[in-house]
Amino acid sequence: MAKILLIGTEQAAIENVTKMLVDSGFDVATELSAKDGLDRIGDEFFPCCVVNLPREEGLWFLIKVRALHKVAASSTPILVLADERSDDLSEYVESGATKAIRKPEVSSEKLVAELRRIMNIPRMGLVN
Repeated sequence: MAKILLIGTEQAAIENVTKMLVDSGFDVATELSAKDGLDRIGDEFFPCCVVNLPREEGLWFLIKVRALHKVAASSTPILVLADERSDDLSEYVESGATKAIRKPEVSSEKLVAELRRIMNIPRMGLVN
């Protein structure tokens, strides 16, 4: 399936999300800071990016990636996993995220469903 860029600062959280994605058939590349993620997405094509960063760093990343002069990077679908329950998810979307969901509410199934939705990948299955 598609290659996903996963950006986050917490190693345990990155490992958990990476496992969820790999188990669902995605190929995952990871970066441990917004700066490294910005450099990577500017240099390499990814059909989607998942951001699991603290609020300020995540908003900085969104604004910077949307300002890139590379169309492939600036139009990449971005799913934000927000940690804080008090965060206004619309703030992420207004800063450039395609979708934002609260991390405590994320199951493997929900994460994959959201990625399929923003990447426009239909659910494959048998037709009876």
